[in-house]
Amino acid sequence: MQITVTRSNDPAFEPLFDSLIQDVFGFSFAPWLSRKVWDERYESYSIIEKGEMLSNVCIYKTDMRIGGQTVRAHQFGAVATRESARKRGLSRLLIVRIQSP
Repeated sequence: MQITVTRSNDPAFEPLFDSLIQDVFGFSFAPWLSRKVWDERYESYSIIEKGEMLSNVCIYKTDMRIGGQTVRAHQFGAVATRESARKRGLSRLLIVRIQSP
């Protein structure tokens, strides 16, 4: 099983991602994707098998001030796994990959 990391606007990634979001949440991300707003702060971690995205977790990297200190923070979004691929620990695998250096 391979984890794919996408760090910018990627035309090959977008239809796979949109299909997953439509399947899991019932709406299209196409209008957002068409704006090409991804920059180096956004990353998408996906598991793709046989041309289909099974699971995805996106993060947005930002800096926060906590107790006078600046710390790196990750905002998680677009956490989704197709129903047919659930109970296999795919989201967990993605989160573990995000946490590893």
